[in-house]
Amino acid sequence: MAKNQKLRMGMARSSSKTREKELIKLAKRLAKNPMMVIPKCDDDCIKDPFVKARKQLERVKDAADDEDLLKTLAKKGDHLARAVAATILLKHQGKIPMLAVFRAPWGEVDYAIRGKTTKEKLVGVQNIDHPVWRLFAVVDIVKKKKVYIYSDKNRMICTGRIPNPPSQFVDWDIKQLPYGLQKNGNIHLCKHLKPEDVQSTKVEGKAYLRIHWKAADRIIAIDENCAKQENIPTLLSKYMAGPKISDDFEISVHYQPTCGIKDCSTCNEDWNISPQEIKKYRKTMLTDLDLIQKGRKKFEDQISSEGRNVYIASGICYGEDPDAFIESLKPDEVERTALETALKSYGGSIITDSSTPSKVLSIIWTDHGEDALNAITGDLGMTRDLMRNFDLSKSTISSLLHDAARMIKIHAVLSQLPEYDSLPKDWEFADGIARSYRTGGKAEAMDMILKRRDASMPLAWALLLALDASSGKEWMFNEIQREHGSGVQDQARKLLDVDSDSYHSSLSALMRAVGSSKEVEPRKK
Repeated sequence: MAKNQKLRMGMARSSSKTREKELIKLAKRLAKNPMMVIPKCDDDCIKDPFVKARKQLERVKDAADDEDLLKTLAKKGDHLARAVAATILLKHQGKIPMLAVFRAPWGEVDYAIRGKTTKEKLVGVQNIDHPVWRLFAVVDIVKKKKVYIYSDKNRMICTGRIPNPPSQFVDWDIKQLPYGLQKNGNIHLCKHLKPEDVQSTKVEGKAYLRIHWKAADRIIAIDENCAKQENIPTLLSKYMAGPKISDDFEISVHYQPTCGIKDCSTCNEDWNISPQEIKKYRKTMLTDLDLIQKGRKKFEDQISSEGRNVYIASGICYGEDPDAFIESLKPDEVERTALETALKSYGGSIITDSSTPSKVLSIIWTDHGEDALNAITGDLGMTRDLMRNFDLSKSTISSLLHDAARMIKIHAVLSQLPEYDSLPKDWEFADGIARSYRTGGKAEAMDMILKRRDASMPLAWALLLALDASSGKEWMFNEIQREHGSGVQDQARKLLDVDSDSYHSSLSALMRAVGSSKEVEPRKK
């Protein structure tokens, strides 16, 4: 059983009728066959470590119907025989009003206190059908005789002083792991790994845990994606008792990124996870996932500490080639500009599980985000305003970059158009549609037309015709409005398409065509 597992007594609790019946039924079974608590010795078990217990249990069997003699046998002699005698007494007593509680790291179990023996013996005997608890019946003999016992769902098997778990037990034990491992020969592995790679320990692109169960000659391997907050050696050894069982598991973590470029020797160096981390794992201070992550970080720290700028994303290494690294992220032009600027400003290694521009930029955003964003805006004041109002928890860096690029585009377009101090309502409507079309395209212009129901209806129809967006919207306009609007659609189309120098004259011409007599002049720049 695993070392360093604290066991303790709990408070007593009332016995349920179901549990009472189970214990009395067990007592009757033990009366007929008290030897059921003794492990079966296989061929490796040269010297039977249970000779003394067997002799005592024969006496208990003979006294199974003698309550007074059972009481005597429950207080002296071999402690395993005492526990069996004490348990058989339950069939004579018929009732078990109270039960004690025994707690271990993997759970708790109840038992009836009878006779004069250890609580471990009583727990083991009275839970003889449970593959974990039954081991408590023989754990003292394991320590004294230095033998190995394996317990599956059906029985216990003793292999003497040789740690040689039966293959049937090994298969069953590994199936109890919460990983649903696939078996290939003597290798049990998760769905993300290949047996030939695990055998050679050459698995590219994945960090994984490899455990060689030496006595069973089995290899167990799980990668970081499958690993849980569990501890495989502890789970396996839960069904075993023997000296230094934990030493029978050879533990290693492996990680080597896939090469993303040719002629790269970045990741060929040897590395090993520290013995201290393996020791913590053996003591259940680390989980499977913890150990894999610590191993991968050890590799990454080693690579980064060698004075090179190394780029690794999602298990693929691009060596010291930032261009290949950026290309792998599939950025658009805005993201590419930000990445090139930020990486140049950062000047260090980037190792990340992500393969998106936004996630990569988030790693160095605090210190180098302003440089990246300013490469998009070209306006330090705007950049700092955007940085000040940006909340990474509510948006993505990619969204910020594209918003900034859109703002710069809008600013560039609008700065070329005339500026007005104030405009009459229809002038303001037409001007707004034209500007929206230039900065946001047809969809934004259409949306603005349909929301401004207080504007001139003929003007609205003319603009919809100019945008080629009138289909299905006829019902919103009467015949006169459509007829008037159709007559000025050419002027509306011209306003949308003219260059900035002709913008004001086109706006004025459209307004005259829809019947406006007002004159407006742009503000002098």
